[in-house]
Amino acid sequence: MITLCVVILSGLSSFALDAFLLRAETIYLIYSLAVVVVIIETKKIVYGAVTSLFLVIFFNYFFIEPRFSFRINDPNNFVSLVMFLIVAFVISTLTSSLQKQIESSREKERRIDFLYQLSKGFLNAHKKEDIYDLVIKYLSTYLKRGVIIIDENGAERGAFVSPINFNEFKREIDFAKERNLICGTHENKFGNFKFKIFPIASKSSIFGAALIECQTTDITSAEKQFIQNNITHLIVVLEREKMTQEKERATVETEKEKLKTSLLRSLSHDLRTPLTSIQGGASFLFDSYSDIDDKTKKDMLYDIYNEACELSGFVDNLLNMTRIDSNKRIINRKLEVIDDILAEVSKKITKRLGKHTLKIAQAEKMMYVYTDAGLLVQVIVNILDNAVKHTRQDAHIFLTYSQQETGIEFSVSDDGGGIKPEILVKIFEEYATSGGGQDKSRNMGLGLSICKSIVEAHGGHISAFNNEQSGATFVFNIPDEAHSNGK
Repeated sequence: MITLCVVILSGLSSFALDAFLLRAETIYLIYSLAVVVVIIETKKIVYGAVTSLFLVIFFNYFFIEPRFSFRINDPNNFVSLVMFLIVAFVISTLTSSLQKQIESSREKERRIDFLYQLSKGFLNAHKKEDIYDLVIKYLSTYLKRGVIIIDENGAERGAFVSPINFNEFKREIDFAKERNLICGTHENKFGNFKFKIFPIASKSSIFGAALIECQTTDITSAEKQFIQNNITHLIVVLEREKMTQEKERATVETEKEKLKTSLLRSLSHDLRTPLTSIQGGASFLFDSYSDIDDKTKKDMLYDIYNEACELSGFVDNLLNMTRIDSNKRIINRKLEVIDDILAEVSKKITKRLGKHTLKIAQAEKMMYVYTDAGLLVQVIVNILDNAVKHTRQDAHIFLTYSQQETGIEFSVSDDGGGIKPEILVKIFEEYATSGGGQDKSRNMGLGLSICKSIVEAHGGHISAFNNEQSGATFVFNIPDEAHSNGK
């Protein structure tokens, strides 16, 4: 239709030019322009050739003497027609070649843009799933056909327009991956398949395979090269992520070993200190019981009791650390009366207070908390014990609680000097210590770390800050059953 329209317009134009008695060369220029237009619009050299032949015949019939016949009496006219035909064919060839170069340049520009966008996407993609999804998105958009990636575990990502059960082709896909060989449609191996298999594999690792749908037509050689370039890029990214993960695992293992060494060293210290005090006090009482007065005996028994409580609390923390941090997170929650929990807390902490004063707020009505009572008691005792150990001897400690929208909020405050900023930012980390005192590593910081683990196992949150009374405040919440996220 394009060729026919251009020929008709050229014919009408030549009649108009002839009517104005213009020379034949002018009409030849119009015909040459027509040939160029046809090739540009149809993108086919054959249509340009047909247009050239038709216009030569048309010009001979209507404008060369004798008119309305195909005879040529003047040899000059014959030469002119032949030269026009040659020029038309040359123009057709050059125009077609130029068009192909333009299309090739545009296609290269498009591929470069795709690769650039893909590279940008790789910068923010670190999980294998995200990386695969990114490649599938760009390849399917560029190729305008289905793309599926099967990873090393056999999981499929992406889709074909016409679904295929790839379980039936598992052996062939594994063959392509293991030999790092492109197989499928029109390839040497499995050429009858309706898809192409591109292995995603390096010299040291097999990551999977990319499957390209070829239900109707095969991919071109340029598309094949584009796919291979993208897969090479993908392999580099996957190798990078693999190396990063291996480095992180090695770092974690190194940190675990350091932590293990520190733990064993601290364990021996924290166990030996109270045991030495208990052993020394008991030995002295046994050897000199009749030689010392009753007050000294009571003081020594009180010290032995405190050291035993210290040791008991330390063992409880170790057990809870194992229970909570082993990812088992087994907690037995039910509604508990808060007053009963605080009575148990008071029983455990009273003899450890020394000259400290503890004030526990009393609610006007009975309140309940959805918790594992034993673990909640451990949290409050640990926070109070921390306050006793790291405040001046005459400090005041306040324990309050209140009903919030999502559950019960507990608060422990003191006026004993506060916490250093550098300690405050890491106070809930395992093995964090106050960094001061003669026994600075005692308890290894397990107490507050366990508090954080227990509260989070309940679905709550714990925080610490310095208050306006020149002391520290610890606040944590225990969500009710409706807000506990199934924990």
